[in-house]
Amino acid sequence: MKLYSVQPLAVYDLLCREGLFHSRPQNYPDSALNLFNDDFKFAVAYQWLIERMIERGLARPHPEVFPVWAYLYWINRAKPKPDLRYTALKRWGKSGRQVLLTMIIPDDRVLLSDYDQWFSCLCYGPAGSVRDMEAFWRRSEKLGPRPYDQPYPEPFHQELLDTWRLVLDLAAARKKNRISKANQCIQATFWELTADQVTEAVAFGDGRPRERLPLPGRRKGPRRGYPRLDG
Repeated sequence: MKLYSVQPLAVYDLLCREGLFHSRPQNYPDSALNLFNDDFKFAVAYQWLIERMIERGLARPHPEVFPVWAYLYWINRAKPKPDLRYTALKRWGKSGRQVLLTMIIPDDRVLLSDYDQWFSCLCYGPAGSVRDMEAFWRRSEKLGPRPYDQPYPEPFHQELLDTWRLVLDLAAARKKNRISKANQCIQATFWELTADQVTEAVAFGDGRPRERLPLPGRRKGPRRGYPRLDG
C-alpha cells in the first residue's frame, strides 16, 4: 500500500547511507517519546499499540525499536498525501529540515488505525463516542480522587484499554465518529523502512524552499544540492 510519512532529514540520510531505518526515538534527547519518563500516558498508549502489532503477527525487531508512523489517508481519501502548504506542516518544518516520504509497504507488514480515535489512547481516555466517554468517567469518579500521574486501578484500567480496540476497527470508528468511509483519516504503523520502498522524497522546512531529493535507493555519496520545487 502507498503510505506517507514526515521524518527528519537525518532519516533520509540514514536510508541513503545504510538502506534501512528502524525508529529508536528514545536514543535522542529531543524525542517526544522521552516523555515516557514524565508522563505514563504515552508509555501506556505506545505499549498497547506495540502489543497489538505483535498480536497481528508483526514481530518487533528489537525492544528498542518503536513503530514507524505514516498516513494512508492524511485528511481523507481525496487528500491522502500531506499538503506541505498547510500551516501545521509549515510549523513542523520550523523545528528543522524535514522530509515527506512516499513509500510502498507490503500490506501484511502494516497495522492501520483511526487517527481521530488514537488521541483517546494518547490522553489515557476511553475510545468511543462522547456518550461512551462520559459514562466511563461517571463510573470511575466513584473511586474518588485519582493521582493524575497514575493509571486507573483495576478493573477500570483494563476496561479502558478494551475500549481502544475501536482504534483498530476502522468501520466501527467511522460509525462512532459519524463520518463516511471517504472522509476517514487513517494512519499506519510498521516496524522498518528500506531505501527501495521509498518512491518519492521531498525536503521542506528550516526556512528553505522545498526540494525533491534523489530516491535513497539510488543516491550515492554525500548529499549535494537538489532541484527546487515550485510553490
